[in-house]
Amino acid sequence: MTWAWHNPVPVAHDHPPHPGLDLTARLESVFRPLFLAIASFANLLPTAPQLAILTPAPLLMARILQARTRLARAHARLAALLHRLAEGTWQPPRPSTPRPTRTRAPTPYLPRRKGWLAHVTDHHVRAHASQLTHLLNDPGTQSILSRAPAQARATIARILRGPTRLLALDLPTPLQFQGPPRPPRIRKQRLPSPRTCGGSTEGGVASYAAPPGLLPTDRPIPKNALAFARYNRRRFGKGA
Repeated sequence: MTWAWHNPVPVAHDHPPHPGLDLTARLESVFRPLFLAIASFANLLPTAPQLAILTPAPLLMARILQARTRLARAHARLAALLHRLAEGTWQPPRPSTPRPTRTRAPTPYLPRRKGWLAHVTDHHVRAHASQLTHLLNDPGTQSILSRAPAQARATIARILRGPTRLLALDLPTPLQFQGPPRPPRIRKQRLPSPRTCGGSTEGGVASYAAPPGLLPTDRPIPKNALAFARYNRRRFGKGA
């Protein structure tokens, strides 16, 4: 006969938690105060209009709340991914083909300048953002991310790219792109304009030398009157 104390049932605290779950809890402790700081700052904007110097207070408050929503979605996606990695149920995403008939709802406009959210908010938001930087650059966090599969690391980097851009942060080393550098971007050569080429004017007409193989007469003559007038100005100068 075996008594209960001879074969005790293991409880949850007998084994240390998985490092992924521990990282999820630490991210929760950093993101929640960050959300509260952003919301409190947005609520103070109507009573402190001097904070919005270049942007009206209602528009700035709407943008800040929209940025907070994006941060919350990124945190939820990251927590779900880390839970699946800890439980061993994560699977690489299947290749998807875009649907030609699918229409997406227009997303609200947010400034694309790096760190604009940290720039327009107060020091409380920047303090929590620095805690997020410290957590991402922690050696334990980097070891957890480096042991994850390559596709999972790519997904985590894609999730964190938005928050790090909003808060002017840098991705940790395991999430940075390690491949070859991108080729230089080929920019389209534009037709020189008399107003910007800096050529000398003779008789009210700006004279400039067009690059070889790109003459104003090589373009087809437009049909409507406004484009035809613009075509004549580019061809004969400002006085045409």
